[in-house]
Amino acid sequence: MSGAFQKRTTNIFLTIFIGFIVVSFMFTGYESMKGSPDTVANVGGIPIKISEYRQEYNRQLEFYRKIMNGELNSKQIEQFGLKQNAIRNLVQRNLMIKFSEKLGIIPSSDQIKKEIKDLPYFKTSNKFDINKYKLLLSRNGMTPSDFERDVTRNLKAQLSGEVIQSFPVSSRYVEEREKFKKQKVNANIVQFKKSSLEKHIKVTSKEIKTFLSDEKNKNRVEGIFKTKKATLDQKEQVLASHILFKSGDKNEAKAKKKAGDLVKKLNLKNFAKMADKHTEDRTGKGTGGDLKWFSKGRMVPEFEKAAFNGKKGTIVGPVKTDFGYHIIHIRDKKKAKQAVLADHQNNLAKELLQKDKKSQTKDLVANLKKQVEKSLKSKNLSSLKKLQKKYGFKLESDVEINRLDGASGGITIDAKNLKSLFTDKPGAIYNFDETLEVTIVKTSKAKADKKAKELDVEKERQSLAQLLSRKLREELMKDLEKNIQVKVYDKML
Repeated sequence: MSGAFQKRTTNIFLTIFIGFIVVSFMFTGYESMKGSPDTVANVGGIPIKISEYRQEYNRQLEFYRKIMNGELNSKQIEQFGLKQNAIRNLVQRNLMIKFSEKLGIIPSSDQIKKEIKDLPYFKTSNKFDINKYKLLLSRNGMTPSDFERDVTRNLKAQLSGEVIQSFPVSSRYVEEREKFKKQKVNANIVQFKKSSLEKHIKVTSKEIKTFLSDEKNKNRVEGIFKTKKATLDQKEQVLASHILFKSGDKNEAKAKKKAGDLVKKLNLKNFAKMADKHTEDRTGKGTGGDLKWFSKGRMVPEFEKAAFNGKKGTIVGPVKTDFGYHIIHIRDKKKAKQAVLADHQNNLAKELLQKDKKSQTKDLVANLKKQVEKSLKSKNLSSLKKLQKKYGFKLESDVEINRLDGASGGITIDAKNLKSLFTDKPGAIYNFDETLEVTIVKTSKAKADKKAKELDVEKERQSLAQLLSRKLREELMKDLEKNIQVKVYDKML
């Protein structure tokens, strides 16, 4: 490498050593390195200090404050994972530093000096002020040597990031890729997991009784119940709808007044209609402000308190939260209820018996495949939808499939199977029977794209390079985390 990076020559370590002496002499004079106990994490020997963590945490906090248009409460801070985000960003930065060392990326002394001299808070009359530099560092409990070391590390992370960002993509590759993208068909697709059909296997009450009479089977059921109990317990829940008037620094009083005026006009009969008309929660429009059933921990504290403390069949509010003013219709309630084995053992035994009937599941898979293929061949979508309603499989009709990206909908087709779709003329039926999953595809001729634009090769090349760079970074981080020891001291956060 040239330019920003030092060449790897036999005297590289001497060059680095002299470079650091020059920087240290220019800014600080000689000072011995001091160890620091205020560490929240360690990445391959590179510590992350409390001061670094607090700075990154505050940056995250400010970012979310702008999004939420105000202060965040402790529950929101936990919900958004601000502490985890901050430490993850710092860990990833230090992983990039370790990566730069593997690549032999060494910032030059000139780069380090320029980076420090360009920082605005060390300038007086737009010129670097060494006295101001030392004074500001001293007030922040940092020595110049420590700061210069941190600048060097940041430069390493920055420069190694630039290596990843400069992912090479040729114009020829873009053009060949576009040719694959233009190979298209339309299709109707059905996809289902074989295990999802087990629940349709018939099991009689006599079979269940016989099964549970065996002590081993009874113990199996009890073990499954203990594992699933947390999900089988019924939590205290509320079924509610709401009308929201959003507030902020500029419209706080207005939102409060609108909510106060409207609540006087509401009753149980007109609430849904009024919610559709007035709510400023876009997800509530057309649904009467429906929030469906929710348990504790799902809503912000002020809203949750009002909903759970209010009586069934009442309207409460306005309730102030960080989002604005809410009027809440408490439609129904469920009390918390502990699951007991007696209520669930028959269903759990039935599930085990269904799983054991492998041959019947195999027959049901084969039968469903035939029915789906028959409906696809005859273009009978209503028959397919009836089957979908019964068996709950994924069904997508008239979706576009191109040879590069696959299906445009939510169904994923394996790469080797995708290739098969372009071996025959459109109109064929393909049955991909994998170990766990079945995908059946009926192709048809692709529709003409009247809005197709001429390919901008350079723009596409840059976009693809950015995409591949992000992917490379993700894979690199996974690899670095596996091979570099990362320790996070949770109690320090």
